[in-house]
Amino acid sequence: MTRSMALLLTEGAVADITKGGDYKLFGFYVQTPLTWGLHVRNDVEKFQSTDDLKNATFGISRFTSGSHLMSYVMASQKG
Repeated sequence: MTRSMALLLTEGAVADITKGGDYKLFGFYVQTPLTWGLHVRNDVEKFQSTDDLKNATFGISRFTSGSHLMSYVMASQKG
């Protein structure tokens, strides 16, 4: 199954983008010592704001990970 969007730590994503990763930083979600960002593939036009994420499928690194937890936190806050 292909995912269109992921919630992950920004530092690793930026490092991969500089090496040619084919996605873009969509927006920042939480400002903490670990900055979480929303990232989408470059060819995905349907996400223009966080409001567009309703019913979207989130990609996570693994169950019980930070990205798994933060996707639930965001869903709870955004509805």
